[in-house]
Amino acid sequence: MTRSCILLLVLACGGPPPDSPAARAAPAPRPRPTPSRRALPGYPPPVEPAAVTCVITGTWPFDQPRELRFRRGGRTFATMNHIEAAALSLGGEPASPFVELRSGHARLWGVVVADQLLLHPAHPMLLDGYLAPGPTAVLRWLGAEREPAAVEVQVPDFVKPSSPPRADVRCSDLAIDEKEFEAREAIEAADGEQMMLVDRKPIPLSREPGGPTAAVLEFADAGSPSVEVIERRGEQARVVVLHSSLNPAENVLLVGWVAASAVAAHSHGFGGSWGQAGDGSGPLPRRRTDRHLVTCPHEVPLVVELEGERHLVGAVASGVGLEVPAGAATAVHGLVEIGLRSRQVEFADEVRVLAKGSALADCSPALAPEH
Repeated sequence: MTRSCILLLVLACGGPPPDSPAARAAPAPRPRPTPSRRALPGYPPPVEPAAVTCVITGTWPFDQPRELRFRRGGRTFATMNHIEAAALSLGGEPASPFVELRSGHARLWGVVVADQLLLHPAHPMLLDGYLAPGPTAVLRWLGAEREPAAVEVQVPDFVKPSSPPRADVRCSDLAIDEKEFEAREAIEAADGEQMMLVDRKPIPLSREPGGPTAAVLEFADAGSPSVEVIERRGEQARVVVLHSSLNPAENVLLVGWVAASAVAAHSHGFGGSWGQAGDGSGPLPRRRTDRHLVTCPHEVPLVVELEGERHLVGAVASGVGLEVPAGAATAVHGLVEIGLRSRQVEFADEVRVLAKGSALADCSPALAPEH
């Protein structure tokens, strides 16, 4: 059959020739970016994460980071105090956790230092087959573009894992504040006999009797933690290590198999508390005599300028005292520099805080109380 006949047959069947452009696979369309829920018309772009896998909401204890930046490694533009609620956004870049913080006077968002972030378990769960973190235990986000996401468990100093203690979790497994639960509930076993580990030499702990070592327990001469023996098989004993520490971040139970010879009668342990500082804030800045004090009946969006870069970073709540220059409300389309009379937000010295004149048009002079 000639080539022209083959071409006629193909066309008769309604299909293009094999080497025609129509026969090649068209490139898949690029996904359209999700519209920003923080962007406002006429304002500089907001500080915002590129992609979000988990959004975790709750209170924001004082030991959480509260210095906000435009990006990882950037300079702090503001520090929040007396925070009432927070929404933490985590994604594929673990070094750039993004948080929106809310106090009675303002809501601001930005990137916080990853090493200062404290993720906690939201409920009892067994991770990596031998770790049951308690409410104050610390989990490290390792970055993920979808659920389940990998986290690493911070373990007490006496635990020497054979490999990094990691596990995959759902977003609902994580918390930014401390929930109330018993870590022991994650271990499916009846109550056992209270005893203690007596060996001063390293004690291997495995997930299964006679299995590979998950971690080695190495105790100082001062003593070892008490344990609960929940099962015995020959020369092996399954134990729950009831670690007691002054550091709440070490609130992690271990469960696994050890040599039965390492277990002896129980002796009393110790306890304690780990103090936390209060939610501090500095004094109000000195009033500027060249500005008027006003309050507004609505939120006023805030723009921050730092090192020549401007971003929308949140809003100040209604009723909070603002220092504005004369004629600020007439700058309808422009940004004017303002000041906040609040101890709940501390802006860095190099920062200029800006608002649109149109947002100040219905604000009224007031002798606002010092917050």
